[in-house]
Amino acid sequence: MMSKFCRRILVLLCCILSCICPRHIPAAASTLYVINDHGGTTISRISSTGTISTFVTGLNNAQDLTFDRAGNLYVSVLGDHAIEKITSAGVISTYATGFVYPWDLAFDHNGNLYVSDFFGGSIKKIAPNGTVSTYLSGIDRPDAIAFNANGTFYYGTSEYNDPTSGMIWKVSNSGIPSLFASSHDLYTPYKFAFDSQGNLYVATGTGLGVQKVTPDGTETPFGFSADQRTSSGLAFNDQGNLFVTDSGDGEIYKDLPNGSSSLFAQGLITPIGMAIASDAVPEIGRSSLAATIIMFMPIVLCIKRRRILRCG
Repeated sequence: MMSKFCRRILVLLCCILSCICPRHIPAAASTLYVINDHGGTTISRISSTGTISTFVTGLNNAQDLTFDRAGNLYVSVLGDHAIEKITSAGVISTYATGFVYPWDLAFDHNGNLYVSDFFGGSIKKIAPNGTVSTYLSGIDRPDAIAFNANGTFYYGTSEYNDPTSGMIWKVSNSGIPSLFASSHDLYTPYKFAFDSQGNLYVATGTGLGVQKVTPDGTETPFGFSADQRTSSGLAFNDQGNLFVTDSGDGEIYKDLPNGSSSLFAQGLITPIGMAIASDAVPEIGRSSLAATIIMFMPIVLCIKRRRILRCG
């Protein structure tokens, strides 16, 4: 029989772990959020069935958006030279200011938000407390940015007067950039998205569709069709499907992992930046580890009176 002391210790551990251990919540249907007009004033919400509704309006030339882990939406707003924060209820507040031309957004694993400042020639880092610092500087027109699953940072650069200048840079842990990929087809790397295999997808936004770049830097067209030439927004859902905005025709396409494409939503105005959120945001909670301990309760070792006893 397990001693009373061991039982009490196990009950206490399970109570603690039920409060601090992650609880797995099944993924809900994905909802897309997209900037959807010529002046970047409106963010539309698109359900998993393609139904379009208005989420917020009144923005001043919004460019890109991304979600944090709590389900808040962050938007780069060119007209205000700022980053705005929007709650799930649609409440807008200013999160950070002082940018020249805030373009793309990406969170790292620690909750820091990175901003490519296109005409500012730099990439800024915003800590969770709102403190802004410079991560990289002296960059010629940084645009798309993203982190891969390992936390490695990538950014793109482009020079509109030079059609051979589309370049993607990989940044080392010490903050040193190195050239990762470069070609005419990467001209104007507008948006980035990584799949679960570490492949980088690039929306060019200039008539060249979506380009796929493997971890070794090999580049090939992906899901390319005349209907996706002006791709300017990318987002993966939990099933590995890539959603692509076509700003020229006001449509969004769904690209499967095998590269086949289908029309997902239409009737938009000028869809550009896009982000995906689950209808149920994962919580910090409960019972996975606690359940594991209970299952292995008979072999738990406990300490009592300076001796190690085997319970059970």
